[in-house]
Amino acid sequence: MSRKVAIIGMGNVGAAVAHGLIAQGAFDDYVLIDTNEAKVKADALDFQDAAANLNHHANITVNSYEALARSEERRVGKEC
Repeated sequence: MSRKVAIIGMGNVGAAVAHGLIAQGAFDDYVLIDTNEAKVKADALDFQDAAANLNHHANITVNSYEALARSEERRVGKEC
């Protein structure tokens, strides 16, 4: 079974959380969601480039609400 997490909001906090989780290999699949399409795509490319130096693989999906199914639910940062 694949371990999946979604991070909604790729501002400073979201990007830092994503970086930490990917670097630790905490999950297999990461869904990154943000309204700023260019930023979230750039972040994903940075994470994919950095993943070449890791001992584990990370699947990164950008702005796909369908990919949110069966992801872990945890809240970090400001409550809405």
